[in-house]
Amino acid sequence: MLNIGLGDLGLPFPLGGSSNHFRTDILRKLCGWDAWNVTEDADIGFRLARFGYRTETLASSTLEEAPATLQGFIGQRRRWCKGWYQTLGTLCHDPHRVLRQVGLARGIAMLLVLFSNVLTPLCAPLGALCLGFAAIRHGLSWPSTILEIGATTLWSSVLLGGGGAVLGPILLGMKRRGLLPLWPKLLLLPAYYALISFAAWTGLYELVVRPYHWCKTEHGGSGISAEATGPPALK
Repeated sequence: MLNIGLGDLGLPFPLGGSSNHFRTDILRKLCGWDAWNVTEDADIGFRLARFGYRTETLASSTLEEAPATLQGFIGQRRRWCKGWYQTLGTLCHDPHRVLRQVGLARGIAMLLVLFSNVLTPLCAPLGALCLGFAAIRHGLSWPSTILEIGATTLWSSVLLGGGGAVLGPILLGMKRRGLLPLWPKLLLLPAYYALISFAAWTGLYELVVRPYHWCKTEHGGSGISAEATGPPALK
């Protein structure tokens, strides 16, 4: 959903790990893949924008299977997060140059996508702890001071606005796929994002101790066939 929207707006977006199609001559102009970035598809998606190219999405489905085990899921997301850190570090090495290459609007969109993927899973546990501490310490009493009103407004905005920003694209994507009857599964999202935060922090640690280690993802473990993946995504 997000990549389709960014592509329709002509904004840069990170490529997925499968079902990509490149013009070979352009790929050579980009100097190919970054062999040291463990999420090289995200890196090259932004590098295309820096070279003045535009990427778009196709109305098709990938047949790549998601990890079938918790260990495989954590390993995959840890690698993804570590690659996001590497990509952000590469772009922020000379941010003024990046903005000159892609323009202000596309550069801001690029940095927003990167920072949201990097900072959100790292900061989410801290935000949850602060919210829980505030609820335990102050309870649900009505705010009475300017400071309390400001803090309450901020937390409410984060919870309501952030929740809508998360659920909106998911529900729209489920609707387009005919998967809305599975909406009760969304109750597991807090646990899902808790796992993502764990993977993000372990990925940050691994970036320091093993920056180029590639945690392989095993596919084919669940026995899902290509015929069971559903119809192509509608744009």
